Parts: sequence; structure tokens; C-alpha cells
Amino acid sequence: MAENSFFLNILNLIISIGILIEAYKKNNIILFFYIFVFQVLVIGQAINISSNLQNSNSVMYYNNLITDIGHLYASYILLIMLLIIWILVHLFSTNKNSIYLIKEKYILNTNNKNFLLGYYLIYVCLFIIGFIMLINTIGGIGVIFENSRPGNVAHGITLCLLLITFGLYPLFFKFICGIKKNILDVCLFIATFFILLTFSRMLACIHLIMFYMVYFYIKRCKINKQIPKLFMIFFVLFSIMVLYGAYRHSLSFDVNSLEDFLDFDSGNSLLSVDLFYRIGIEGMTGFSGAISEMISSGEFFNMDFGVSTFLNTIISLFPSGIRNYFIDEKIVIDKLYWYSGHSVVPGALENIVVHFSIFGVIIYPILFSSITLYFDYLAKKSNNLMRISLNMIIVSFGIMLIRGTLTFMLFYIIFECIIFLISKKIFKLFYIKRMVDKK
Repeated sequence: MAENSFFLNILNLIISIGILIEAYKKNNIILFFYIFVFQVLVIGQAINISSNLQNSNSVMYYNNLITDIGHLYASYILLIMLLIIWILVHLFSTNKNSIYLIKEKYILNTNNKNFLLGYYLIYVCLFIIGFIMLINTIGGIGVIFENSRPGNVAHGITLCLLLITFGLYPLFFKFICGIKKNILDVCLFIATFFILLTFSRMLACIHLIMFYMVYFYIKRCKINKQIPKLFMIFFVLFSIMVLYGAYRHSLSFDVNSLEDFLDFDSGNSLLSVDLFYRIGIEGMTGFSGAISEMISSGEFFNMDFGVSTFLNTIISLFPSGIRNYFIDEKIVIDKLYWYSGHSVVPGALENIVVHFSIFGVIIYPILFSSITLYFDYLAKKSNNLMRISLNMIIVSFGIMLIRGTLTFMLFYIIFECIIFLISKKIFKLFYIKRMVDKK
């Protein structure tokens, strides 16, 4: 069975490459990124699981017990999903750009430098407040250097990180509007990005992807002319997810030197592909684990249509003092999520099968295709920089369809859009728009 699932996932990889080529031909950078991430996090891990099942009937990836038969069925379901995505992409994608783009030129509405100082004072205050709240929530700054997953040490961290995210937007607005950057923009961006990187590699990667996608559509770029930049971006994303991720994992183990780092766990380096897929990500593990549990139990479980994850997401946003009042309710909610393995960060594939059972086979590819095709269409037809930017925020966090829960995806989209709209209002208090039509 392991051999069958291995070849099945090689087929899945080939189909995903076909979708990637389709994205390239249609100049759909959204689909291009989504499929690339899907290949690395889901299909790559599926192949790794199949390899490890060659000598065993089951394997354990974090909390997920995966059987050979369960992984085989999960691989078949993955094949069906990819075929649906490919068909939808082929039928509904477009490669037509808008004829022209309105270039929105912004200038300061005053020459008084003290007036501009107020602009940065707002963002610095928001950043400092968020950082103080963050350090207080995790129990001290030392936790950052002592724990491999500081983002998991306490609840309520997400709201603090969102407040800190304001620090990205001074550089973001100058970037999209073509305004000269200064040292304050860069320093705020670096400080904010470093904190996001420390607490959530995924959030850091998503914001980088967001910056590039906005650039791609406002400059009306072509994928075939962006290959060097794409290689650079993929290298940065690889460095964050794998290299930096390996360093963070080393904090959990007895790794005191570079030699220990490279020769960890009986000759297995912390940089090894196997270790990366075992402890670094959860793209396919929860999906295969849930299917394995469903098959071993011999029954289809009740669908809760996302209620359990949604309610748990809401509760997790509150500080522990408030959350303690909902202990009994949380026990009832947890029982609705029937999968006992339950990944540390459940992926959307796991969510979709637990919440919607067999219907998820149709729901997931339709949702995946709709986001990648519809927002590409909107961005190509839009002549408004701010509207394109807002759409790309939605798209960037939509990557949580691959690595993240569905409700957290919606939560991040809503709050990041709110942050963008507030930052836009602040920006327009200090900068005046001048319109120039570019045919």
C-alpha cells in the first residue's frame, strides 16, 4: 500500500506541475504561489509519509497516527481534488490585463517636518503598545530565546501580533505609491518583521508574499519576466521555513554547537527533509491522520460544519483570565471535533474532512480555485492601487487554505483588512493624492 501511495503522490506532483504551467501561461501569480506552496507543504509531505510507510504499517507525525491504508485513501482524495482544481483553472482562468492603470501620486499636504513626525509617532506608539502587551502575555522576553515555538506558549498572542503589524504599513504605502522611503520606514518594517518571524514564520512569509503580489499587479508584470525575482523570493521563503525553522527547533533539543546541529538524532541533521516534514509543518499529516482514524473506526463521523474550530478560535483570542470562565463550554466544543489526533496547527485539508466529511472533497477545490481565479481577475481589471492592495491581503492570507485553519484564515483576513483600512486613513491624513492617467 505504501508503494501505491508513493506512486499516487508522484502523480499528484505531476498534476500540480501541470496546474503550475497553466498558471504560468495565464500569468496568474496567485495560482502560481498557491500551487508552489501546496507542492512543498502538502504533496512533498505526502511523498515523505509514503516513503516512511515502506517499512511500517503506520507512522507518527507529531500527534497524527497515519496508517498505510489511511494515507492511501487520503492520497486518492488529494488526486481528485487536484483534478478538479486543474479542470476549473483550465475552464475559467483569464490572462487579460486592464488596458491602463491609474497612477496615484501622493505628496505631503504640508512642508512642515513636525507634521510628518506625527505620522510616525502614531505607528511607533501602536508598535510599542503591541510589543509590551506581547511580552507581558508570554511571560517575559526570555521566552523568545528559550522556546522553539514562542507563539504557542500562551493564548492572546495573536491580537498582540496584529497590533504590531501596523509597523509594516508606513513602508507598504510608500512602496505601492512610489514615494521615497526613509530610515524610519525601514526600521519599523525590520523590527515588525523580526517579531512576526520570531512568533510565526507563516505570518512573516504571508506578508512577504503580500508585498510581492501587490507589486506584481500594480506594475502589470509578466511571470516569464519575473523568474529571477521569483527565485529570490522562493529562496527567502525557503530560508525562513526551513533554515530558520531548523534553528528554532534546535532550541527544543540538546544542540550546543554547529556539529550537533548538522549531526542530530543519530546522524540525521536538523536540516534534513525527513525531520522538516516530521516536526516542521502539518500540511498533509492531519489529513491523512483523520482519514486513517475514520477507516480504523469503520464509520463516518458527524459533521459540525466548522462550528468547533470557529468557537475555539474565538475563545483562544481571549486572555487566560477570561478564557477560564469557558472551561466547561470548551470541553463540549472539543468533542465536536471528532479527530483525536488534532495537529498542533491543523491544516485546512484536515479541517475540511473533519468538518464536512466526504463533502470536503468538492468544497476544498472549489474554494481553492475560486480564490485564485476570482482575485486574479479582479486585480487585472482594477485601476485602483488601494483596491488591488486590499484584494492581495485577502489572497495572501488565503494561503492558510494550505497551512492553517479555515477560521483562522477568515479571522486574519478580517483583521488584516481592518489594519489596512485604518493605516490607509492615517496615510491619507498626511498625504494628498494626485491623479495621472497612464495609457
